[in-house]
Amino acid sequence: MYGRATATPLDASPHRELLLSHAAESISLPTRQGIEIAVEATSTSCGHGVPVMQFVLERTRAARGRRYKEH
Repeated sequence: MYGRATATPLDASPHRELLLSHAAESISLPTRQGIEIAVEATSTSCGHGVPVMQFVLERTRAARGRRYKEH
């Protein structure tokens, strides 16, 4: 989706009750704001050109990006 978004503190959002009644159960972070998006366009992907990937190893936070930095 493409469009313009407005972030509003949750307590000031006109959608506060709706947002709180459908809270994500799998996310353990506090709810801070509501995001309202005026959608201007949408697009889909047909899947062409997406490479087939294979899991090789789990990256650690400390090792992230070190391969590309000078020592």
